Amino acid sequence: QLPTKTVPLRHLFQHSIKGELSSYTIKKRLLSLVEGENKLQPLGDNTLASLLSKEFNANVSRRVIAKYRTELHIPNSYHRKYTNT
Repeated sequence: QLPTKTVPLRHLFQHSIKGELSSYTIKKRLLSLVEGENKLQPLGDNTLASLLSKEFNANVSRRVIAKYRTELHIPNSYHRKYTNT
């Protein structure tokens, strides 16, 4: 219990998705993929989901990628695209 409100205990811990895989691990890898992408052709959520699913051998959906991307304040691929204008 906090001074101003009661917080559920589950909000204080990392959620494990599959074994050692947690949302933190996926977010960290998502951030590194976006930082290393081609700025002229940024990776879309479907592509990122496919890459992460293969890498972690777990089902990572496009909706999860969109949610984590929003939480990390990463814009969508259209807004990440860099143009020399």
